[in-house]
Amino acid sequence: MRSLPDHIAGLLADHDCVIVPALGAFLASREPAKVDVSGRRLLPPRRRIAFNVFLRQNDGLLAQRLVETEHFTYPEAVRHVEHFASGVIRKLENGEEFNIARVGILSMGSDAAIRFAPESESSLDPDCFGLTPVAIPHRDLTASRKSTEANPEPLKIKKNRKTQQRSLAKYQLQQLLSAAAVAGALLWFSFNVYLVTRDGGQQAAMPSLDSVRPDVIINDAAQQPKVLEKSEAKPETIYVASVAPVKSPEPAPEVRSPDVKPQEPAPQPVSSNNQHYFVIAGAFRQPGNAETLVRELQGRGFTNARVIDTVGALLYVCYDGFADANAAEAMLTDLRSRQEKGWIYRN
Repeated sequence: MRSLPDHIAGLLADHDCVIVPALGAFLASREPAKVDVSGRRLLPPRRRIAFNVFLRQNDGLLAQRLVETEHFTYPEAVRHVEHFASGVIRKLENGEEFNIARVGILSMGSDAAIRFAPESESSLDPDCFGLTPVAIPHRDLTASRKSTEANPEPLKIKKNRKTQQRSLAKYQLQQLLSAAAVAGALLWFSFNVYLVTRDGGQQAAMPSLDSVRPDVIINDAAQQPKVLEKSEAKPETIYVASVAPVKSPEPAPEVRSPDVKPQEPAPQPVSSNNQHYFVIAGAFRQPGNAETLVRELQGRGFTNARVIDTVGALLYVCYDGFADANAAEAMLTDLRSRQEKGWIYRN
């Protein structure tokens, strides 16, 4: 059977208040680690115990502990606690001290008041169980002072508000000057590029095409199917409706005419009074190139291919002409289905 002081110490490890009826209450509070300057020690955290003589009302905690551990009935446990309290008071009145292990020592002063001295080396905190005071080694202050003098800490200059404002203004000015320099360099470069383009650049003068679409201009040498070998027509830039080679069931015959004279007369535009919509295959400046395309189209089955009325300085070569716009659109749709390209010109 454990003694009642052992039960009191065990309850203080888990509870903040343990009342011994007719004697007083033991109060526990957590105390953090601290330095004992006089003893040059580092004390671990612990539960600090105090005693309050005015808390004597039975709360049943100590008696219930006896019931659970010592198998007393509750009335027997209450009587056992009361007997313990009366025995402690008698010892104190006789001038003796009563030691509760791991808790502290009770005594009575000259004024008949119960006094309590907690156990300084004991800790009832289970989280700090086994921690003991640690001795602080003696430090040689002379050696420390010499080390500090040999390696002094760098002097930290604290800037005032005005100094910080001046530094900020200087930084902003530097950024502004840098931006101005970059802008000036870009402006100078742009101006020189403009002068080179204006003075040294060669710009090709595009002829006025009137109603000719911009997307029908291609190179004559690339798109010209085959120019007559003996034709002396000069190479030129052709304005043609991006005519792609027709994939016809019958191969297009090569147009070779050895009888063509070097100086071939310019083809005369054909005028049709009742035809106002023409599906155009190409537009040329040189009459020889226009006539070559006419012969090629006729050889490929476009028997109505011809040169129509001149538009400005260009000769228009058409697949055919129509009086109705719908008929011209139908032919253009058929051409595009066969990978041919063209466009409609309204006279």
